[in-house]
Amino acid sequence: MKKLRYLFLAMLSMTFGMAVASEVTIDFNGMDLAVSTSNDGSGDINETWTYTQEGVTIAVSPKSESATNPNRFWGTNSGPQLRCYSGTITISANQNMSAIEFNATSNFSLSASTGTLNGKKWTGSATSVEFSVAKNTQINSIKVTLGAGQGGDDPNPVDDPTFDFTQNDYGMAHSVSGQESGNTYLPSGTTFSSGSVTGTITSKSGGTTTARLWETNTGVTDFRLYAGGKLTLSVPQGQVIKKVVFEGGDVSVLEGPDGAQLDNGTWEGSLNAPSFTCSKVQKINYIYVTYGNGEEQPVEPSYATISTFPYDIAFQSGKGDFVIEDVELDGLSYVWSVDASYGMKASAYYQQTNHTTESWLVSPIFDLSSASSNITLSFGHALNKFSDMQSAETQATVWVREVGGQWSMLNGVTYPETQSWNFITSENNQISLASYRGKKIQIAFKYESDANSAGTWEISDFHISSGAFVVTYQDMTMSEATAISIESGTTVPNINLQLNNALVVYSFQRESSSGVSHEGFFVREGDYAIEFYDTGLGLQPGQTITGSIKCKLAPYNNQPEVVKADDANDTNLSDVTLGRGTVAPYEMTADEAYESNTHLGDLVVVKNATIVVKENESNGETMYYVECPNTLLNGKNEDGSEYQYNATVRIQDYFGGFTFPTSFDGAYDVKAIYIATGKKARRLYVLSMTPSEGLPTAINTVEQEGNNAIYNLQGVRVEKAVKGVYIMNGKKVVVK
Repeated sequence: MKKLRYLFLAMLSMTFGMAVASEVTIDFNGMDLAVSTSNDGSGDINETWTYTQEGVTIAVSPKSESATNPNRFWGTNSGPQLRCYSGTITISANQNMSAIEFNATSNFSLSASTGTLNGKKWTGSATSVEFSVAKNTQINSIKVTLGAGQGGDDPNPVDDPTFDFTQNDYGMAHSVSGQESGNTYLPSGTTFSSGSVTGTITSKSGGTTTARLWETNTGVTDFRLYAGGKLTLSVPQGQVIKKVVFEGGDVSVLEGPDGAQLDNGTWEGSLNAPSFTCSKVQKINYIYVTYGNGEEQPVEPSYATISTFPYDIAFQSGKGDFVIEDVELDGLSYVWSVDASYGMKASAYYQQTNHTTESWLVSPIFDLSSASSNITLSFGHALNKFSDMQSAETQATVWVREVGGQWSMLNGVTYPETQSWNFITSENNQISLASYRGKKIQIAFKYESDANSAGTWEISDFHISSGAFVVTYQDMTMSEATAISIESGTTVPNINLQLNNALVVYSFQRESSSGVSHEGFFVREGDYAIEFYDTGLGLQPGQTITGSIKCKLAPYNNQPEVVKADDANDTNLSDVTLGRGTVAPYEMTADEAYESNTHLGDLVVVKNATIVVKENESNGETMYYVECPNTLLNGKNEDGSEYQYNATVRIQDYFGGFTFPTSFDGAYDVKAIYIATGKKARRLYVLSMTPSEGLPTAINTVEQEGNNAIYNLQGVRVEKAVKGVYIMNGKKVVVK
């Protein structure tokens, strides 16, 4: 419809003799200009340079005060070329401009004061446009289209994206795959603009946000918004954004200002500054924004209606039809978030500060008009870090309301006796909703906090059922459990873990930093292993297990781990046969320990290991590592030169009671439990370290020394040892 309107206006213009589109090309290559071919300053622009041609004027400012390189005309084989590194390029005309095209090299980084700059083409409707220069921009010519333009309520075109992250970084830092800048996140408060539209990125109470501009090895760039990040789009006062379309990855899980998920990445409304959040990473290539004159229309929460039961949701995969309604955030961006292992999590403790907040997690509308009289609500939850249990029960509450009515607290919720990360399961937390049969209701989880108490509330699952609550289990092998743990780290609520002559290789009891006692054991079957944590089964090393155990897969930092099932009574040994076996550690190399996906949670021994000792610069802690002799990583010195160094795997006294030697001379056999501490990170929970036999390798952490001959690991003599591993006096030496 909009295109037809524009076509009609264009036809009227032609019919009644009004101005029609014409083009003016300003070609620097054909101009007679003083140019620079080196840093001689001949072509430098020290005062604003202006040029007018056929009613079009270009004005190029000098460099900004903080910039190093001057803006200038540079001599090329084709003639003069405009090169700008900072400052502005202003293009104006004696009539409306509808398009400006830059004939430029790949070095091009501009942003426009109005309209839309898509790649190297600007479109809009203006008599003057100021382009800000972000970095090296090389322009051969500029073509300006005059006379045709847009009008009406929508001053921006929507056929082209407002933000095209595949072509423009809008002045934001890149996070480049495979390089050190791959960990570059955009700070909270980062803004970027295209024409009249400004994007603002915020995170939980400032600091490093969960967003970055990601550049792949092929050069393709996308904007990535992670769970907890918020993107706000805004236009000047007096205007409203009417429609936003996101294109990229699974943008359907983006949530709009009303808390509801977007339909195919599209939001429509009437707000000056709508905000968008997500529960998992979003890869955004393009954003299309339609805006114009109008008044803001308040956003009311949008609730789905559920009339078919049972209704079940596992919050580890997202909040589903639930809506978050924030009342007070005390400077935070959010309180509720999705945790892939534990479900919906509420916390107002951030940067060592208790914040005063109130935030509600509100269910969809449940239409109970045809539900049975035995309608039941059940959910699993855990509470910890509140000032005391009384505060927990008053700051983590459950509410109910009839549609159109007021909220009232729901009685009958089961709370744990003490605070911990152990869940009250759904089966052990059932509340009758029989009194609401025939009505439409909503359930809400209300989280509150203050300066004295800002605990954590985790809600794993939620059920509305018409009948007895039944736990179902899915069969899973140890290799399948390992694959899920490594690839996604997702919790699988109830499984039948299938075991065939699996061997218990190690058991432990330890006390957490909060004084809570925990127990567990590690079980090996073939090339795979798994940790049983706080299951109460009490098995000991040397016992074998054949059969199935009902439990919950709950990976911790991608480490395969199981805990009690939702119905804790189901986690028992009734379906297994126990026997006896011999415990021997699995022998692995240090290089294998660096990145293996097998034997995670197994008893292992790394033989003939070279020990590296480092000091944590932030807290002075002495840290111990096994060196990987055949795994080399790339690094950079402070002067920008590159070097290679050996990868390492950290050794940690997790179980307590182990004392590291005060010095290391020669190689060692390290016996440990091999653990995942991330998708790619590995660690050795040390049990013993004994000197190896017959290997002269020695590594000591030393300060850099001169005089003696120094060789790299390829046997080439070097003059100076920078950070890395070298051969000195016949020994390997790590230079810090």
